[in-house]
Amino acid sequence: MDVKVLGAANEVGRSGFLVDCNGTKLLLDYGVLFGRRGSPTQYPLHVKPKDLDAIIITHAHLDHSGNVPSLFVSGNTDVYATPPTFDLSQLLIEDMLKITKDAQPFGLPELNNMMRNAKEIGFKHKITKGNATFELRETGHVIGGSSVLIESEKKKMFYTGDIKTHGSRMLREADLDIGDIDLLIIESTYSQTEQKPRKESERELIE
Repeated sequence: MDVKVLGAANEVGRSGFLVDCNGTKLLLDYGVLFGRRGSPTQYPLHVKPKDLDAIIITHAHLDHSGNVPSLFVSGNTDVYATPPTFDLSQLLIEDMLKITKDAQPFGLPELNNMMRNAKEIGFKHKITKGNATFELRETGHVIGGSSVLIESEKKKMFYTGDIKTHGSRMLREADLDIGDIDLLIIESTYSQTEQKPRKESERELIE
């Protein structure tokens, strides 16, 4: 099991990880990174759509989903995500295209093609592609948000996507009942930040 980091290393945005399971290639997320005003949008490293066996979108936020339609300019690949992730991704990407006009390397036809190749799956539903089996787990980050657990040749990898270990009034906490793993790719945006307890933040908001 080999992993190539396409984006989101030492930065927040343009997430993309290519996992090669002895010839079976899974793409985990393919987002965008918006620059400061006047700066161009940044994208993950390029991959050839024809080389991919599956694309998995962990959640709808554009730093994880925003560049997936670019993979449908010249090809077709199965795309897996939860139903809410597809619904929200379509809305957010359509909005991005309206705002950025012709700045993106794709348009509505490619987005529509992506949606035609959408394969909706629920949490803990195992999918086998070639030498790899994967399933989605809840993250607690956003509705439909998921982590990805991959198994291949007796090795296990867990990609958290954006994760929240404490539940909220709307979402359960992340499902981390995954057993032993061999490789972990984990979001660490606020790993060095001490945050207030959620109940305290809620009280302050009400007051």
